[in-house]
Amino acid sequence: MKRRSITTAILYMGSVAVVAIAGIALGSMWGSRAGMANHSGVQAGLQNYLEENVHGLEIGAPFPEVNLWPADGAPAVTTTELLPHGGLLLLVSAQCMTCVDAVVALDAAIKAVGDSRTVILVCRGEPALLRTEMAGRSIKIPVYQDVEDVFIRKYNVLTQPTAFLIESSGALAAMKSVAARQSEFVDMLTK
Repeated sequence: MKRRSITTAILYMGSVAVVAIAGIALGSMWGSRAGMANHSGVQAGLQNYLEENVHGLEIGAPFPEVNLWPADGAPAVTTTELLPHGGLLLLVSAQCMTCVDAVVALDAAIKAVGDSRTVILVCRGEPALLRTEMAGRSIKIPVYQDVEDVFIRKYNVLTQPTAFLIESSGALAAMKSVAARQSEFVDMLTK
């Protein structure tokens, strides 16, 4: 009996060590500004995960009405009020440096194509880091918070940054797990 407990403990500790090492390696890559953005295989995997696991957000169907709170503390507004004629919504995480890079790439794409569509950022968590980075680069895209985590809890959107292109009719035209490349946003904005 005691021997089995020792064997079980050794196996358990070995498993924990393997998971910890893998987590540290993935965390290092995820946390680096270029880490996730430059791995096309990882990006393709994230897009596949998004397409297979998101529910309730169908291409061609009306984009849902979600309550969002402006980062400046103003009263909540809905996605329908913010994007009455369509536009692009970029869902980002407050703790994700790749998300910050995606915002910079989006801003550059908007300037490159001269797009007049409405573009908003929806941030999970307190957007202080994101707003600081944006201010340092003079990026003026409006920032809102998904305080209730609707995109995660209701629609299972677990990958960030994720871009949603919404047609003027209010239908979802595209949903893409984006890296931090200007060309991705240019492609979406010129559709």
